[in-house]
Amino acid sequence: MGKFDGTLLLCDMDGTLLNSQKQITDKNLSAIRYFTDNGGLFSLATGRTVHSASKYFKELPINAPISVFNGSVVYDIHNQKPIWEMFLDDKGKKLTYEVMEKFKDVGIEVSTSLRTHLCRGSEISKRHFAMVGFDYILEDINDIKAPWIKLNFTAEHERLLDVAIYLEERAPDEYFIVFSAPYFLEMMDKNANKGLSALKIADYCGIDRDRLYTIGDNYNDIEMLECAKISFAPENAEDDVKNTASVVVSNNNSDSIADVVGYLDDIYQ
Repeated sequence: MGKFDGTLLLCDMDGTLLNSQKQITDKNLSAIRYFTDNGGLFSLATGRTVHSASKYFKELPINAPISVFNGSVVYDIHNQKPIWEMFLDDKGKKLTYEVMEKFKDVGIEVSTSLRTHLCRGSEISKRHFAMVGFDYILEDINDIKAPWIKLNFTAEHERLLDVAIYLEERAPDEYFIVFSAPYFLEMMDKNANKGLSALKIADYCGIDRDRLYTIGDNYNDIEMLECAKISFAPENAEDDVKNTASVVVSNNNSDSIADVVGYLDDIYQ
């Protein structure tokens, strides 16, 4: 038996697992392999799509379902199928059209299970699509027929605060609206978040909640940190996130995941 049998470590990607160059350091990768080689389950919890996250699948020893679209979908990468999904309703779609009309300078991205569709671009959208490896092609929002999973509004932070207030006023407590970065405001079904998806993954894998560990750096990670037995935040995390976490480890450029595995290594002697 391995020392980490019956444990699950869920890890955010951008700003946590990935360094500023969007790479996984050798020390982090070695630590994750040590964790899984000794019985631990390791997976990802990210705002990215499956396609965007998939470029890292070959190097990571992922052995549990992943959480994508900020917890809207739990996906089995080995059988290439969703285990659990939450979709936006028609009112959510209607609100998107309203935002398009009222905030003409705000970029709008619509994610479906297939990919992310760029309905209105911005300079931030260009950088975002380049980062995740998508083609920067504008599409008519009326042509997106598949169920919508997630919206991403892009603009400078102060402008997105106005969008957030508008959405909350138009549909109070009806959707999960969260900043995943200062210039990304995301909107999903009210029951979709990384915390709920983390519990779905734990249940699917037969992991008790008191052996669930999580790490993340931004506001969209808070629910995931709150549901864990012990949660971690890298030093570069937002202050509210660090205050939520049980333990603050080194920043994402200084092998934060290796710190987490080292901490767990001391617990499971």
